[in-house]
Amino acid sequence: YDPEERQILDVIKGLSQPASVSTIASKYRELYNDEIDIAKLEQKLYEAEEAGLVQKIFSKIYDNPYLVWEITF
Repeated sequence: YDPEERQILDVIKGLSQPASVSTIASKYRELYNDEIDIAKLEQKLYEAEEAGLVQKIFSKIYDNPYLVWEITF
């Protein structure tokens, strides 16, 4: 059990819509007053996806493609 992984999931769960890695990192910093490395966050998100806890979605905003994440539970 990794407390940081739980915090990441809590951040995503608390967001009202699917979010980008940078949005998740910003909210993490706001909630926990701590920085998280973007590469480390991306790795944790892919691990959580493999475990079925989050899913990635390819989205378009103003005709620009974005990869966003949402909780699956």
